[in-house]
Amino acid sequence: MKIFLKELKEGKTDFLYSLEGKESDELFKDSEIKKVNLNSSGWIQRKGLEYLFYLRVKGYGTLICARCLDEFKFEFNEDFTYNVFLGKDPSFSKKEYNFSEKDVASIYVENYELNVLPLIKEIVLLTIPMKPLCKENCKGLCPVCGANRNNKNCGHETKETHSPFTYLLKRIEKKE
Repeated sequence: MKIFLKELKEGKTDFLYSLEGKESDELFKDSEIKKVNLNSSGWIQRKGLEYLFYLRVKGYGTLICARCLDEFKFEFNEDFTYNVFLGKDPSFSKKEYNFSEKDVASIYVENYELNVLPLIKEIVLLTIPMKPLCKENCKGLCPVCGANRNNKNCGHETKETHSPFTYLLKRIEKKE
């Protein structure tokens, strides 16, 4: 989905966009989230040559649990506001550039064409936790037989393992 800035009138312009099926598979093919269905909405406000862009992304996708390796449905509902500027990004033209908070929410467009899909993808990917879990108290896999402990109790007891650095710590303490 592209927004052509030259065609916008002064004031706010609303938009809606849905993404599912093959189109979402293509957009998220290089990420860990699959089977994404989402609706995005927002507005872009033009005031002279300045643009303010608001984007809300709501939907769900499938992730794999980091503990038990089962697929689970992951829901997201996020929004973000961007400042859109015409021209080249000043951070690309300098060898050293001090980024500010303003730079994170700034988009530079050279050809009056704002592509919304990369922004939607960015918002969704930022919602994914570093360690996705199907549920907070996921029991994970048995280290002995590999059974999913959420589904059945295999009967294997695992002892509390200590850090490999425990041995080193004991040796240091002995020397002191």
